[in-house]
Amino acid sequence: ISAWAISWSVVQKKGVFFFGSNTQACTIDNCFVGSCNNLNGDCTGISIQDAKSITMINCSSLSHTAATGYNCYGIKIENSTNCNCTNVVSNNNTGDSAIGFLLKNSKNCTLSECAANNNTGIVTEGIGFQLINAHSNLIEDCYSFSNIGKTDGIGVQLIDASTCNSIIKTTASLQTSSLTGNGQGFSCMGGFRNFFTACHAFGNKGGSSVLSKGCGAMFQSETTTTIADSSFDCNDGGTGTGYGLCFNFVTNCIVKACT
Repeated sequence: ISAWAISWSVVQKKGVFFFGSNTQACTIDNCFVGSCNNLNGDCTGISIQDAKSITMINCSSLSHTAATGYNCYGIKIENSTNCNCTNVVSNNNTGDSAIGFLLKNSKNCTLSECAANNNTGIVTEGIGFQLINAHSNLIEDCYSFSNIGKTDGIGVQLIDASTCNSIIKTTASLQTSSLTGNGQGFSCMGGFRNFFTACHAFGNKGGSSVLSKGCGAMFQSETTTTIADSSFDCNDGGTGTGYGLCFNFVTNCIVKACT
């Protein structure tokens, strides 16, 4: 698929949808998907499900809005392997929760030179890049700015036993909570042997509760995760507390040459 412009999808509420175990070795190049709004449910700009070796290059998925009570995804990669995104942008999406890029139950995927900015969760979270039960994936040279959530604004999040993922030369900054939650550049919970190197997080800001946190990076219940050669600057707790790095119930984690 090359040089497409797609504005909406009536039935699936997905702009582009690749799915099925026999869907493999396809390329999406130089495509724009915008305003795939759904008045009745979730919406997704570009969805890849149960597929293999899908490549996305020089694409944009922008300004989608989900119905009240539903979630919005700019790019969703689910139950898939060996998928690659290069120079892909997922910005300005809105829903109860809004996710720029979602990798769920997926492995051996690469996101390179991608951006996820200004995604707004009006009820829960606004997140740039989210990995859920994801394994051996690479996020490299990516940017996540100004994602806003009523509960949490997060640049890059790894949750639900995500393991052996590498986050390299990625910036996650200016995430905010619009109410009483947390602003976190990087958030990692319940994983094993994840690796962060040459990353940067600055200006993340918590909300209006004394329990709010503004964190460059927060690690909870992680095991054998490494953070190296990275910087975490000027993070503000709002009414709460600001942290460069915050660790809670972690085991055998390593922090090396960070500022």
